[in-house]
Amino acid sequence: MPSPPQESNYLFLEPLIVTRLNGVLSAASVSPLPHVMSLGDLADYEAQRNQSPIIAVLLADDSPGDRVQPSGEVRIDQTWEAVVVISNHRNTPRGDGVRNTAGVLIPHVINALQGWRWGDTPRETFTRTRASSRPTGRNGFLYYPLAFSTSFVSYPV
Repeated sequence: MPSPPQESNYLFLEPLIVTRLNGVLSAASVSPLPHVMSLGDLADYEAQRNQSPIIAVLLADDSPGDRVQPSGEVRIDQTWEAVVVISNHRNTPRGDGVRNTAGVLIPHVINALQGWRWGDTPRETFTRTRASSRPTGRNGFLYYPLAFSTSFVSYPV
């Protein structure tokens, strides 16, 4: 797949990640199939939280790398997170339902993104890295962030 022109959309990786997760999770017959949310979906997050499980795709960090060419092209390093959100809607003791659902879903998310080559060059690959926060439980929900880093060349506009 050719690399999209970065000057047209700095967040171009988000829909690629969402499409990748939807495709891999569907093909793996993951049940229940999670709702994969992009940044645009987050405005409706409160309403969609009840559709557990959810995977929220978020840009966690980015930084400019080295200048690539005298023409101003710059390598951009980005870290994207796929946050697995599971509700303890069954209110099972000790969180067994949450643990069982998350325990099945998390490896599928890792396998979908780890080593996924989204572009033409070897650097256009996702590598698992440390998430910006630890897994946590709040208000009957488990939030389990999984982070993946990649880089691309940004062209001057």
